[in-house]
Amino acid sequence: MKDWDKDRSGQIRAFPLAGYQTGAISPLGLLRLEYYESEQAFDARRVSAVQLHMSADQATELAQVLLRMSGTLRQRPDAMPQ
Repeated sequence: MKDWDKDRSGQIRAFPLAGYQTGAISPLGLLRLEYYESEQAFDARRVSAVQLHMSADQATELAQVLLRMSGTLRQRPDAMPQ
């Protein structure tokens, strides 16, 4: 996680996930990740988003990585690095 964006105190900058959407325009998969940039945005339910496209292989790899992360969080919530 050394390449991740961090704040001045060295903590990883991360935003709460607000939602997501998926789609496909052959041969690409589409993923829209919606998030809140601040507490004020959360309170106002004002989302920001990033829209990504990927190959079928990338979508499969992402799905597998997310499933592993989910399993880790369910087994040991403290196991994920900060």
